Amino acid sequence: MKSFLTLGLVVSAFLLSGCDNHGKSYCSKKAAAHMKKESGCFTVHFGHDKKDLNHAARHDLDSLIVWMKKNPKSSICLSAHASAVGNVNYNMRLSQKRSNSVKEYLVNHGISESRIEGKSYGESKLPAGKGHASDNRVVIITKYS
Repeated sequence: MKSFLTLGLVVSAFLLSGCDNHGKSYCSKKAAAHMKKESGCFTVHFGHDKKDLNHAARHDLDSLIVWMKKNPKSSICLSAHASAVGNVNYNMRLSQKRSNSVKEYLVNHGISESRIEGKSYGESKLPAGKGHASDNRVVIITKYS
């Protein structure tokens, strides 16, 4: 059941992510076909009202860092989201903080800031519905140059 939920969330998130067309189409095809982090498409989840990276998120980002160092011409788009619980403006700021947490982690581990694009959506794009825990996420989509 968890795998099915994850698949649905990831595919929905990629379709709603807001990254450029190349990134969206590449990731949605790869996610549906393989569901592998190596495809350059994955999601970092956050707890309710949290912006800090947990152990699992840091582990996934470490894999991304290794991949980005091996592929120095690649760049990524961070699409940050929050659930619809609470104030719209607060949720927008929270999603920005989540994007900043991911970006800061990557930069602190040697990835150039110029390779990271961040977009915050607050609660404006909710694939799981209002108040669902899986809305608390940053979708990372790899773009190739």
